[in-house]
Amino acid sequence: MKIRFALGAMLALCAPAGCSTYDLPTTAEAGLRSSRGAVHVNALSCRPDRSVVATGYGQSGLSAHGGLILRSTDRGLIWRLVRDDDDMNGADTWFIEDPRDTARFQRPLYVTGFRNLGLATAVTSTSYAIGPWLISLDDGRTWNPSEPLAPLGSSSVLGEPDVRRLLAIDSTGTLAFPRVERRLNPWKDESVVLMRSRDGRTWTESAVPVVTSEPHAMLANSKGRLVIVGRRGEPSKAELVILQSDDGGDHWIESLHHAGAGRWWGAAGDVDGELIVWSKSSSGGRAYFASRDGGRTWSGRHIPLWQPFRHVVHVGPGRWTALSVESAGNEQEAIAWLSADGGATWSASRTGLRRNKSYEAMGYASTLVDIGDGKLIAHAGGSRVARSSDGGQTWQLHDTGLPDRDFGLRAHCEDGKGLVVLAGDYGLLTRSLDFGVTWQPGRTTGQPK
Repeated sequence: MKIRFALGAMLALCAPAGCSTYDLPTTAEAGLRSSRGAVHVNALSCRPDRSVVATGYGQSGLSAHGGLILRSTDRGLIWRLVRDDDDMNGADTWFIEDPRDTARFQRPLYVTGFRNLGLATAVTSTSYAIGPWLISLDDGRTWNPSEPLAPLGSSSVLGEPDVRRLLAIDSTGTLAFPRVERRLNPWKDESVVLMRSRDGRTWTESAVPVVTSEPHAMLANSKGRLVIVGRRGEPSKAELVILQSDDGGDHWIESLHHAGAGRWWGAAGDVDGELIVWSKSSSGGRAYFASRDGGRTWSGRHIPLWQPFRHVVHVGPGRWTALSVESAGNEQEAIAWLSADGGATWSASRTGLRRNKSYEAMGYASTLVDIGDGKLIAHAGGSRVARSSDGGQTWQLHDTGLPDRDFGLRAHCEDGKGLVVLAGDYGLLTRSLDFGVTWQPGRTTGQPK
């Protein structure tokens, strides 16, 4: 399903010698299983009633079945499959919430996604069709067909519906998200439009200038200020471009462009203060740009021979923590990088997460989660997580109860009261009730022995 399913399928098809660097979990080690095989989790939602909901797809060999929804009523330990029917068959699903909804309990939770019509076309625009929308009004207990919360366009090359970037962009609750208009050639023939709606029913679109392919992030405040991080040009020649708008997207100003530092970019921070944009592509070296005025001006560095930041989080005024994967003898190690001056300078802190893997295998599996108050959780494959309670200055290793193999835990949610849930590939999920100190793996009820 999308990029991740295509990669998993290629690993399953490759010759043993070519796969020798990957030690994938077995079906018997999967905690979350359905009749379709191990459940690969795309998204998690920690609900106000203390339940947790997950959605993703089941995979057994090369056979994948999308549109699975699971729910736990004991804060992520025991799970039950609540939705697996033909309505969502083949859909790679994600959770979406209305950013205007501030209700404390039973906030509507939507699920939708795109249907993948075949492995052979897993990375082309024509391989996707829009799946149905479902809504739950009872924290994931029951699901019913729903009118779309927003109009979907083509699916993201990164595997997520573009509507997951749905934001409220002004005090009146205007909704907006950037949508890719992908035509015959998904790499060359693209444009980006900004979809906007004042009532959530009638939508207008306006062209986003300069950005000619997948927008990697959009950030906004409630005063009409927007920042879009994207690129222009073909992937092999792509330039980073950052646009800003102070009138809700009616007019745009280019605030930064940079060439030669990779295809994929991340962004963190807020448009009222501090922002960092960084390259995630190992082929481009380490490139990052920081702003202290909400994206109006930028400063940064591009160091071609250094490994890129995989993740960056804002841990306090002027303080950032990033995660990279570096060589450590015959192994690779996840290293935290700390800045106390708004991203101008960085110092390294060892997490202790080490594996005998390639940069890409370990980087692909990596996760850095900010659970608040200076507490961070890092994972880079394997059975342990690294935890910091001081913003990344020092780290301690903790066992998750999961197998010591190659997998990612990129889906996460937390409730601010101690619950942290991590999930991802091959039916693997673990939860903590004490802000990440101790962990228990989750499992579905009635799973095969």
